[in-house]
Amino acid sequence: MFKGCCTALVTPFDKDNRVNFKALEKIIEDQIKKGVSALLFLGTTGESPTLSFGEKMSVVKFAVDVVRHRVPVIAGAGSNDTMKVIEFGNAYKNLGADAILVVAPYYNKATQEGLFLHYKTIAENVNCPIYIYNVPSRTGINVSADTIVKLSSISNIYGVKQASGDMNELMDIKSGCRENFSIYSGEDALSYLMLTVGAKGTISVASNLFPQYVQSLCDNFFEGNHEKSLEMQLKLNPLVKELFSEVNPIPVKHGMNYIGYDVGKPRLPLTEMKDTKKLEEEIERLK
Repeated sequence: MFKGCCTALVTPFDKDNRVNFKALEKIIEDQIKKGVSALLFLGTTGESPTLSFGEKMSVVKFAVDVVRHRVPVIAGAGSNDTMKVIEFGNAYKNLGADAILVVAPYYNKATQEGLFLHYKTIAENVNCPIYIYNVPSRTGINVSADTIVKLSSISNIYGVKQASGDMNELMDIKSGCRENFSIYSGEDALSYLMLTVGAKGTISVASNLFPQYVQSLCDNFFEGNHEKSLEMQLKLNPLVKELFSEVNPIPVKHGMNYIGYDVGKPRLPLTEMKDTKKLEEEIERLK
């Protein structure tokens, strides 16, 4: 569906803590102008846990209307309730989203069989491309390489956003999955390394701030300029460190406000960033 950088967008809020659609439109237009390959709405970075059902529907509809098929629109539809994912997935599909991203079910900690059946049931009941999101640090459960390989045999499960940090697991996924099953980096600091093992790109937090840079990191790799791509990754990583110095998306929202976007504060239980100096220094260094 895409190759390169997909930005996991923040959700901007106004001073009354409502979704700021004017700011969201500016962010979308700037991201597309700067060459990203896809846009993800309602992911972790988009603060999906604190958005109501109605707000989520409004964000996806607005995104589809503004993007106008210029890049794929992917919507986060994850839940620890399989039936709820199906409800969200079908609603987003009907609004025009091109694909859904489904995080592994959190808190209730399914077995690997349960994880397989979770995704299989979603795929059987939502007729659109589905991406697995494996992020054990958030969910408390790892979708094993064996489970991902089994899921890759299902035609409308298109790929995985892999954020386990385990390169051995990544190689098992790459060697075992069907040829056109796409792997994307879910960790900004590891994008280059994952590209070397066959990833199709990255689903990035850093590209909220530097979309052209992260897309170029990927483009250079695909064009065979591996040394340049590695150089860009090493230059990016100090910023990435600051973006995850507090819980995402606390730092990136501060960064977006710092560079001139009106994205507001995170919603509780997330708070504003406390120590902002190093983040601002890294942003200035990369400008």
